[in-house]
Amino acid sequence: MVHKTYLAGIPEEVETRLLAALKDEGFGLLTRVALHQVLKEKRNVEMPAYVRLGVCHPALAEEALKRHPDVGVVLPCALVVRDEGEGRVAVLYQDPAVALAGATERPDPELAGAVRERLERAIGRLEGFA
Repeated sequence: MVHKTYLAGIPEEVETRLLAALKDEGFGLLTRVALHQVLKEKRNVEMPAYVRLGVCHPALAEEALKRHPDVGVVLPCALVVRDEGEGRVAVLYQDPAVALAGATERPDPELAGAVRERLERAIGRLEGFA
């Protein structure tokens, strides 16, 4: 299950605000891939801004790896910031419970809930919901 939120603004500003809100929740940025730029360079394809962020909450990642060594296949948490046009930006992330269950074949609602709660709080603090 993918969670999607629409925000007013331009992608770069939403991304900056999102990263600040995630930092407040204990997440750090590990990877940033501007897919729209990669496709432009590799395939000469024009598309609206589409950025994939890989973020990690070190304490929760450590706990996840202790409980479920295979969970590394879905780390770090992935979020997407996508330009929807007309001043609207989508922010998406996969439900941590789905990612965890898919990687480990064992649900861990407590751990997944802790990650989801922090992601939701960070996204919820962003201003300009559309």
